Amino acid sequence: MTMLTHTIPKQLISTGNTKLNKAIEFGYLNEGLSLSPGDKSGYEMCAYRTEGCSRLCLDVQGRGVMTNVQKSRHNKTMYFMNDKVKFMEQLSDELLSRLLYAKRKGLRYAFRPNVFSDREEFWRSGIMDDHPQIQFTDYTKNPYRMDKFLKSLLPKNYYLTFSRSETNDPECEDILSRGGNVAVVFKHFLPEYWFGYPVIDGDVHDLRFLDPQGVVVGLLAKGTSKKSNNAFIVNPLDKE
Repeated sequence: MTMLTHTIPKQLISTGNTKLNKAIEFGYLNEGLSLSPGDKSGYEMCAYRTEGCSRLCLDVQGRGVMTNVQKSRHNKTMYFMNDKVKFMEQLSDELLSRLLYAKRKGLRYAFRPNVFSDREEFWRSGIMDDHPQIQFTDYTKNPYRMDKFLKSLLPKNYYLTFSRSETNDPECEDILSRGGNVAVVFKHFLPEYWFGYPVIDGDVHDLRFLDPQGVVVGLLAKGTSKKSNNAFIVNPLDKE
């Protein structure tokens, strides 16, 4: 008999993310699933992560500095990796409950499965097809998943934004040329253009599916990242 390495969380969906909560002003209840990033749990949750994004991960910013928050994310990750069937069943039940709650509040419901992770199981599991009234959205550094999105090979209610790192500028330019959107972290201020493509303010909300096509989603460096010279962050004062 296999020994369990986790306890089953009472709730998988996170409801206290400040940026996700900005969506209420735009008519959405926007929530997400916060798993441990990178290989923090002993499992690789972000296969395309780089040294830069690993060092500056927002997992340890804001409420992420609290021990109980880190333990909760770790426990959810262990549950996810050790019992995906039950995990998805519980997540599906919670999604239905939150969708109904949003409707009672006169809001539409949006959900981000990978707040700190970058896993494919959420669309491969069929959970998005089971909840067509929910708008799912993610950022990803996985160019192959982004390619599937641009070719309309993912569920219709799943919207992806590619995430720029210090090593994938060629992929970013290719995706932008095909009408996809790329999220870029900038230092100091948001430029008007990046690599010739217009930059929009991605900090206004996290409802990326509302963004126009072929734009750069500009995100200002936050927390300790503001003072970092890590190449993951683009300084608009530098020449391209």
